[in-house]
Amino acid sequence: MDLSQLEEMLQFAKTSFIIPVSTMCDEFKYAIVCALPIEFDAVLLALDEWYNGPIGQHKQDRNSYTTGQIDNINIVVAIGEKGNTSAACVASDMRVSFENLLLTLVVGVCGGVPLACQDEEMILGDVVISNSINQYDFGKLRGDGEIQAYSGTKDFTTKLNQRYRSILRHMDTYHARVELETKVATRLQWIQGKIAPERKLAKAYQYPGAANDRLYEAAYEHKHRGSPDCICSSELKICEASQKMSCLNLGCDEGRLVSRMRLDDIQKLERSDNQKQEAQARSIIVGMVGSANSLVISSKHRDALVQQGIVAVEMEGAGVGHDTQTIIVKGVSDYADSHKNKDWQGFASIQAASVARELLIFVERQNQAGQAEGEIPTAYNSYSKDYATRLLRELEPNYPTVFEAANRMALCLYKYPDQQSRPLLPSDKPHQELEDHELDSLQNAQDFSVASEPYAGDRRRLIIQARLTRFIIDVRMEEKKSPGEVGLWSKTQARR
Repeated sequence: MDLSQLEEMLQFAKTSFIIPVSTMCDEFKYAIVCALPIEFDAVLLALDEWYNGPIGQHKQDRNSYTTGQIDNINIVVAIGEKGNTSAACVASDMRVSFENLLLTLVVGVCGGVPLACQDEEMILGDVVISNSINQYDFGKLRGDGEIQAYSGTKDFTTKLNQRYRSILRHMDTYHARVELETKVATRLQWIQGKIAPERKLAKAYQYPGAANDRLYEAAYEHKHRGSPDCICSSELKICEASQKMSCLNLGCDEGRLVSRMRLDDIQKLERSDNQKQEAQARSIIVGMVGSANSLVISSKHRDALVQQGIVAVEMEGAGVGHDTQTIIVKGVSDYADSHKNKDWQGFASIQAASVARELLIFVERQNQAGQAEGEIPTAYNSYSKDYATRLLRELEPNYPTVFEAANRMALCLYKYPDQQSRPLLPSDKPHQELEDHELDSLQNAQDFSVASEPYAGDRRRLIIQARLTRFIIDVRMEEKKSPGEVGLWSKTQARR
C-alpha cells in the first residue's frame, strides 16, 4: 500500500464529515427539543420538508422523533414533557441514537423579565436567544423560602464551545439582529400564508394583537378584590379560582397597566391597512435565560432575577444543556406574573421556530466555513497506515459493500482521533464478500463515484468516499498477492 495514498485519503477526511450509509441517525448534526405540542407543531411548520421512514434509532432510545430539513440541513425534532428533569432524559436518550449532534436548540415559549431589558421595551412575541443558561433553582432553600444559588455551578456559559460563543456575540450586534429580524418576519408571513386554509391551525398561531399585551405593575396581583370571604383578601394569597380567570373576567384594573411606547407604535401600525403585517414584527433579545423546574408566576420573584442578569425564564434549557452544546430560542408568551395566560403561546412559538430556523442556517454556514479552513483536530496528523488497516479490519465484517466500509471508516477516523477507542460496530449487518470479478472490476475502474447510489451526497463526500474505496481495494489486492496472511476480506472472516 502506497503511504502517499493513505495520506491523501486522510487529508480529505480531515476537512469533511462523512455520513455512514449504514445508520441514518449519523446524518443529523442539529436537534431541536420542545416541551409543549404547540411548540413542536410550530417547529414542524418551520421545516422545509419532513422525512418518512426509519432512521436507525437505538433500541435504548425511548424518544419519538420527527425528522426533516431546513435549507438542506438535516434536523431531528423531539418533544418531551415540561421541566428540566424530563428534558435531561430526552437529551440523554437522543445522544444514544444521534452520536454526531453538534448543537441542540431548545425551542418554544418563555416568561419575559421586562425590567432586564434596558435598551428596548420587551413585548410579547419577542424572541430570546440564550448566550448563557442560569439554573437559578439549584442551591439552598433558606428559612424565608428563598433559594440561595450555589456560586459557580449554575451558569452554563462555559458549556458552549468557542465557535458558538462567537456566533452568539455576533447575534448580539445591532446589524446582525436587524438582519435576523428581517428574515424572521419574512418567514413568519410565509408560514401564516401556508396555514391560512387550515382554520384550526391558523387560529392556534394567530396574532393576538397589541391590545392583548398586558403588563401590570409588579405590585398589582391577579386576584379577587372586595370579597372578604375569599382568601384573596389576604395580602399574600391568591385563590385557585382567580388563577383560572382572565383579567377581563376578573376585572383587573387597566389603570394599573404599564404604559409602553413600543406598544403604542404597534397599535398605530395595526390600524393602518397596509402595515398590519409589519405590526407583527418582533425583536430578538440575546441574553441570559433562567431555567428551573418550577413555573414563575410571581412578579416579585421575576424581578428578583434581574439582579442575576436573567432576561427570561423557562423550564427545559438547563436539563438539555447539562452536558450538550445547547442554545435556548424561546418566544415571550407572558411576563411570568400572576396575570399569566396562554393567549400568546401560539404566536410566540411560531416566532421562536422562525428564529431557530434562521439561526441554524447561520450556524451551519459558519461550521462549513470552519471546515473549509481546515479547522480539525491536531491528532489527525498522527494517523498511520497501521491504524487505518486495523480500523478497516474491525469494520469490514459488518458492512456488505466496499462503499459502506469506506463511509464508516471515514466516520471512525473523524470521531476517534485518539486511535484508542474501538468504534461501535452494528451486529445486524450480514457480511457479503465481493467476488474476485467484482473486485477486479473495481480495481480497474477510473471513477469511483457512487452518485447513482441512494445514499450519495455532495461532491466532497463522493471524492473522499472514492479515496477510501481505493484504499480498501488496494489493501485487498495486496492480500491476494500474499495468501499466507489473514485477509481483510477473506472467506474465513465471511463465514464467522
